[in-house]
Amino acid sequence: TRYRLGRVAAARAADAAATAPPATVAALEAYGEETASQMLYLHLDAGRLGDGASSGDRAAADHAASHIGVAASLVAVLRGTRAHASRRRCYLPSETLAAAGVSEESIFAAASGAAPPPPGLADAAHPVAAAAAAHLDAARRLLQDAPPGAAAYLLQGVGVSRALATLEAAGFDPLHPSLNPDTGRLGLVVATRMAAWRGRF
Repeated sequence: TRYRLGRVAAARAADAAATAPPATVAALEAYGEETASQMLYLHLDAGRLGDGASSGDRAAADHAASHIGVAASLVAVLRGTRAHASRRRCYLPSETLAAAGVSEESIFAAASGAAPPPPGLADAAHPVAAAAAAHLDAARRLLQDAPPGAAAYLLQGVGVSRALATLEAAGFDPLHPSLNPDTGRLGLVVATRMAAWRGRF
């Protein structure tokens, strides 16, 4: 427990000290592994998941947790774009911003309402969303080999799936009002309970 929490604390401290966006999507994924994924490993440990199961089954659950944590972190970056911009922080990777011809300042201006969303913003966000979707799909495949009940500890995947669907419907615009974290909470609660009952998400 101390080891995993130490990794989370170190990653968050490094993030707090940073001023520039992450360089690549891979850098965002690495941050997700050091933060959200570590917390999911702790959930599995606390639930003693895999006691009596094969090491391969528990490994599948751990790998699924890794993917869910990274996917959740990537989605949080996208949904938090407006809030981050209000503090003059941008977490969309420099590589995707450059490829789409989008500047940090244009995002800050759009988030404050001083300007419309810059052309290319959706193109800058799409690779992050695509990576999140790939991690979610990988987690779903791995859960087929995980111990019974593993999905109950990884229900964060429900929110990831719903957020990605909302983002796609919004044309991958990370500043779209529908991505407000307070939107659709009741639906998320219902979907999460259904996923817990089915044992999958």
